[in-house]
Amino acid sequence: MDVVNIENDGPLVIKTNFFDSEHAKDGDFFVSVNSGAFRLLVPDSRIGEVDEMNTAKKIVISEGPCWPDGKGGRPRKALEILFDDCTDTPYSTWVTEEQVDKMPLPTDHCKQVTFSVWGRGPVQLMSRPAWFRMVKRIPCLESWDLEKEKKRQAG
Repeated sequence: MDVVNIENDGPLVIKTNFFDSEHAKDGDFFVSVNSGAFRLLVPDSRIGEVDEMNTAKKIVISEGPCWPDGKGGRPRKALEILFDDCTDTPYSTWVTEEQVDKMPLPTDHCKQVTFSVWGRGPVQLMSRPAWFRMVKRIPCLESWDLEKEKKRQAG
């Protein structure tokens, strides 16, 4: 895969080559983390999914191991982004560590962060507060509950 370059102004994406990258051509999302903000870059082929993302009442970003990489069975790190709309079937997506420019730190667990979605331009399509947590495995698909997260961290 080619390297995704991003020019930032704090949490904003000013310029990126993502939209013409192999990731985008393959229909893969890409997550960039900068200045305490998680930015989801959406390829043209998946821009229609943003309407469903916009139904979220809460956004929960979970980091944990997921399926093996096929190279000896090492679990890959992944982020799950849950767009919790308070229904039984919220929209969610997963990105593996190859689709993230900088994985969050364990010290970010239980913190509120900024989450935004970006389309070609780059143009910001939505921005909301979100919550970040570390989990034992992906998929998690659990809504956010601060008390439960504090217990998860302690236990």
